[in-house]
Amino acid sequence: MSACDLSRKNAQGSRDGFVLIAVLWILAALAGLIGAYVAYALTMAQSADFYLRRVETDAALSGALELAVYDLTRMDPKRRPPAGVLDYLIGGAHAQVRYASETLRLDLNKASLESLTSFLAEKGGGRAFAERYAQRIIAWREKPGGQSAAMEDLSYRAAGVTYLPRHGAFQSVEELWDVRQIPADVVAGIMPYVTVYGGREKWRDEGNDRSGSAPADATAGARAPTGAPPTQAASAPGSQPGSGGAQEEEQTLKPTRMEIRVIDSQGRVSTAEVVAIGTRDGDAPYNVLLWRGGDDSAGPRDNRRR
Repeated sequence: MSACDLSRKNAQGSRDGFVLIAVLWILAALAGLIGAYVAYALTMAQSADFYLRRVETDAALSGALELAVYDLTRMDPKRRPPAGVLDYLIGGAHAQVRYASETLRLDLNKASLESLTSFLAEKGGGRAFAERYAQRIIAWREKPGGQSAAMEDLSYRAAGVTYLPRHGAFQSVEELWDVRQIPADVVAGIMPYVTVYGGREKWRDEGNDRSGSAPADATAGARAPTGAPPTQAASAPGSQPGSGGAQEEEQTLKPTRMEIRVIDSQGRVSTAEVVAIGTRDGDAPYNVLLWRGGDDSAGPRDNRRR
């Protein structure tokens, strides 16, 4: 073989090698694009599946709430149990609703110093500190302008916290975590027994001494928009007992707390805690005062500013 032929053969081999490398690079790039597309498709599929499950969950929770309100309002108010359990099948999901009237709880916005002291003595660990804790709760909601309110403000500033007492009605029971000089274990212990929706002024009434006395009326909160998730219907600040507004609507169901638990066809569990009130007047058969999903949590929150 001549030198010329050998040179041509080497040149041809170099070109073939370059082409092979270029093809391999192109294939690697295509593989990368395909991998990226597959990852994107899987992510979108998972997002769509999560969204669909969330829609189904919200629909099941909303349906359970509406069925529970419907069943409770159909009962004779004089014969309706103050607490109980309702079960429903919604599509392929099983829903259980545990309900209890908020009038069975002590209303932080209505209770007097004597009622709070008696309540805390029984539920909060003895009478030795009960009156002191009760005074702190009264001072939190006391209207501004008085000397005692000013002194309370000074005590919060001296403690170094970045907020002051509300000097108005409690907006939620979680505000108890902010009231100074009440130990966290006491707050945690009384939390299941207090409300801001019940309208009950005294501690030892129905639900405790079983006297059967009729509790005071409570008010309704913001109306749940038709077709909207109940999470959008929580009442605005101030929509609570004695705050005016929707409380003039005739009530068919006093404020009732419902713990809703939904198990779907695949065994997934979703929960919600709701306080609702049934009304005969207005645009909706019931109003949602509180909606708390299962992922929400409440607990001590330090140095918060209102």
